[in-house]
Order: sequence, then C-alpha cells, then structure tokens
Amino acid sequence: MNEGGSAPNQVRAFIGLGSNMGDRLANLRRAVALLSRRAGLTVVASSRVYETEPVGPPQPDYLNALVEVRT
Repeated sequence: MNEGGSAPNQVRAFIGLGSNMGDRLANLRRAVALLSRRAGLTVVASSRVYETEPVGPPQPDYLNALVEVRT
C-alpha cells in the first residue's frame, strides 16, 4: 500500500460530473453507478450535489458533483 492506502500502482483521480437535461439528479447517480461498475476503477467518494447557473447561451441550471476514484 502507498500513501492514502491504495495499491502500489493505483492513481487517485477526480472526475467532475454535470447535468442540465432531463432528470439531472438521476443522471448524476447513473454516472456514478456506471463508473463504479468499470473494471479497474474504484469510486472512493463523491461530493455533495451543487446547482449552478450555466455560462453561455440560455439553458437550464446544472447539477454538479465531483467523484474521487482510484484507477
């Protein structure tokens, strides 16, 4: 094990998620579920979900979250 308790060749990474279409919260949950099923990738933690205003052309507000993974 190395720093942070992960296996020697694993990398700690962070993935930003965002959705502004359809069922935004369900989309974020599905993204995390799909990531957790990915071989060679472990979801370690996820942030709270934040609602943010879009930048650019008029569009719906976003729900955003951050996921910590090991790969």
